[in-house]
Amino acid sequence: MPNALKGCPAPGYYGENCSLPCPQNCQERNCNIVYGTCLGCKDGYRGPTCDEKLISSSSDPASTRQLSIALYACVTIIILSVTLNVFFIIRQQRDNMCIKLTSKQNLDKRFVGRNKGTKQLDIFSKSTYDTAEDNTAYQELGEITKESQYDKLS
Repeated sequence: MPNALKGCPAPGYYGENCSLPCPQNCQERNCNIVYGTCLGCKDGYRGPTCDEKLISSSSDPASTRQLSIALYACVTIIILSVTLNVFFIIRQQRDNMCIKLTSKQNLDKRFVGRNKGTKQLDIFSKSTYDTAEDNTAYQELGEITKESQYDKLS
């Protein structure tokens, strides 16, 4: 029997006269000199003699890390894409609304000075109350409740 304090003269062996090799899956082929149990197992093995293989879907931590980085990148791109699409859709709707308003105002201006019945309207003057839509800071209380162009956007 080997001396427990000194161990076997050749590393990687155990038992009487140090004649038995340590199990092959022991970390660095080191094992208990009396019983042959591993002091540590190689990656992917477990058990006293490291003879049980671990079943794992991703035993390689590097591949798991690469997959998680790819997943985070895809999620970030999708979120950024959705945000930009929402921004541009809202912007397009506002532009369309402004185009409609300006075209309506241009139509109104074209009819100034045209015939209305039998009278010619050469000069069109707006009163203070008529220009309230142009300057919302001076609207009267009754006109504030009217639907604004921003209410029409949503």
